[in-house]
Parts: sequence; structure tokens; C-alpha cells
Amino acid sequence: MKVPWRGLSKIMGIYLVAVLVTIIIAGAAGAKLAKNYASEALGYIKATNPEFYNTLKENATKMGISVEEYYYRLILSRVSKSDNVLSIGIGMLKKSREYLHNTPNLNIGEAVKVTIIITSISLILIVLSGVYIGLKFRGSKSIDIIISRFFVGIPSWWLGTIFIIILAVKLDLIPLGNAKISPSYHIFAILVLVFIHTWEIASYVSTNL
Repeated sequence: MKVPWRGLSKIMGIYLVAVLVTIIIAGAAGAKLAKNYASEALGYIKATNPEFYNTLKENATKMGISVEEYYYRLILSRVSKSDNVLSIGIGMLKKSREYLHNTPNLNIGEAVKVTIIITSISLILIVLSGVYIGLKFRGSKSIDIIISRFFVGIPSWWLGTIFIIILAVKLDLIPLGNAKISPSYHIFAILVLVFIHTWEIASYVSTNL
């Protein structure tokens, strides 16, 4: 029996890319959160503990950087030895693993509930929007050839990752955490799923009905 090395290498390549993208997202998100926290925390430290703030400022001056940058690096040093996004990402994932391991009362049921709700709403909207677009452009080759095959050819997790980097990390339009108390996170997840998968339904309807 011949081993399908080419197929296996493609699958391995996809999983390696997925792991790399996950690390990059964790690193970019971790760096952004650390920078935001450093900026907010320094104001509080300056007001409540001026002696500690002056110590931070002195150390920052010795290194020739701002106190904000120094405190930011100090926070990052807890998860990474460098400010490289890959190193930060690996450190963040390790910290997440430790958190999950040391949190026996983590509410997995709530996470499953949110996932089911998001998936159900997304599925309904995908079918409705896909049928509407498919009927509106019935017989059109552009839906099948250009749009649907474009989205089928690109992995949904990859597009989702790009949206996270742009909307959450770069533009700061949606939160990176606290999905339970952030409706915008749920709306974002639903919109991404609908945007990616609607075209498959639209293509089928336009060519078969």
C-alpha cells in the first residue's frame, strides 16, 4: 500500500500554519493587552505609590526609555524573555495552560452554551442570507465561480484570524476577552461565520433552483 505522502504533507502543513497563526495572535494580543495595562496601571501607581513610581522612572531613565515602555517590558518579562511576537505568543499560551490547570471551577458549561447559541444563530442567518442571495442572482456564474470558490478555497479559521488581527488588535473595535459580558464579541463571531459561509448556500441555490 502506497503511503500518500503528498496528502499527508499538505495536512501537516495546514496544521503547522494553524499553530503558527494561533501563536502570532496570542503574541499580538498579549503585547497589546500588556501595553494597555501598563499605561493604565502607571497612573494608579503614580497616585497611590509615588515611591514605587519614582523607582520605575529611575530604572527607565538608566535604560534610556520612557517609564511606560519600562513597565510594559517588566510586565512582558513574566511571559517572555523578549518582545518578539512569537516568544510572547508561546509564553501567553503557556500561561493559559497553567491557568486552566489551576482553575478547577472553570465554567466549561457556560462556554459550551455560548458556542451553541452563536452557532445556531449563525446557521439560521447563513441559510436565510444564502437563499436570498442565491435566488436574487439565480443562474449567475459570478456567485459560483468568483465568490463561492474564493471563500471555499480559503480556510474559515484563516479569515477569522485576519478579522481578529484587524478588528481587535489593530483597530480595537472588539474586546479580546470577557466574551461572557461583551455582546460585541458574540456579534463579531456571528458576522464572521455568516460572511464566510453564506456564499456556499448562495452558490448552490443559484445553480440548482
